[in-house]
Amino acid sequence: MYRIVHSLSLDRLEYVDSHCHLDRYENVDEILQRAWEAGVRCIVSISVHRENTARVIEISERFPWVYASAGLHPCDVDDDPLEDLESWLVNKALHNKVLALGETGIDLQDKSPPLARQLQAFEAHVNAALHTGLPLIVHIRGGFDAFFDFWKHWDKNTPLGVLHCFTGTWNQAKAVLDMGWYLSFSGIVTFKRNGALSEVAEKVPANRFILETDAPWLAPEPYRGRENEPSYLVYTAKKIAELRCCSTSEIQYCTTENFYRLFGKIQKVY
Repeated sequence: MYRIVHSLSLDRLEYVDSHCHLDRYENVDEILQRAWEAGVRCIVSISVHRENTARVIEISERFPWVYASAGLHPCDVDDDPLEDLESWLVNKALHNKVLALGETGIDLQDKSPPLARQLQAFEAHVNAALHTGLPLIVHIRGGFDAFFDFWKHWDKNTPLGVLHCFTGTWNQAKAVLDMGWYLSFSGIVTFKRNGALSEVAEKVPANRFILETDAPWLAPEPYRGRENEPSYLVYTAKKIAELRCCSTSEIQYCTTENFYRLFGKIQKVY
């Protein structure tokens, strides 16, 4: 569409925070300064409903190395009419700083909206992604069975996507990988009790995962319980390197390459 060729050399390694919420900070400039100093060279700020999308895009316009998504979170579908959601997404995708659609998906908690409305919104995102060629950023919490059942509807006519903040099992991870999708790891992988996530981070192919913070939430160890920020991405990378018995530089390299392969060809700004 409107992507500029990106090239990454082995001697210029970087981190990419593929999923955070910069509109949640009052001190965005300070947050981004610390991220840059930590080696983070690209950030995607995520949209969760129509009202915050303007702010997310506005922040991306201020900083050449910050990008945005456009989407409706499954927990917010009751506050949206949904009828024109697909056309709204297609329109937002025209903006040159919007790299993806989402976050969308399925959230099955006690107070979550009805599954039928979540799936209606999810379908609008899938159709918009097929129309625009942008990948999907997908949130799944307590809903892997519903997700895989939903996905059968599209058969082979599916867009690319990533399951953000992946917390599933290795069998669930393999099913996602078989779709041609990517997994994204957050600070949860650094927690001592992270379910099967350590196994997934160890086994996932090097060309099929990326990194994120989901900041300001889910701060990794040693900052667990505090407000998270993109500069803390380094701790997630170090933990994954430890699990995979490789160097942090290798994690930087493969996750950055994976990010640019998934999200399009964008220009480096340094």
